[in-house]
Amino acid sequence: METIENIRDFINNEQIALLYLTTTDCNVCKVLKPKIQDICCEFELVKDKYIDIDDLPELKGEFSVFAAPTMILFIEGKETLRFSRNIDLYDFRQKLERYVDLLTSEI
Repeated sequence: METIENIRDFINNEQIALLYLTTTDCNVCKVLKPKIQDICCEFELVKDKYIDIDDLPELKGEFSVFAAPTMILFIEGKETLRFSRNIDLYDFRQKLERYVDLLTSEI
């Protein structure tokens, strides 16, 4: 089972970390999850973690989650992007690509 400490470690140890926070009864979350996974698979630097906040309700307060799904993108441990509920997949992919391109051009 995930803990807040495990999630913090994940965020701090990955160059680009995506948290996808969902609830058990969120149908939008269930439909969106495989699409988000497909997008993340396009980018080698992006590591993703999918967490049901019903199993770890402290996450709501830790990350100020008020709707599901909520996606939070962290770059080098800092929150960079946040999407909630109505997520435009095209917009998400474009922004993710821009950040990955910026990071890979620095290397």
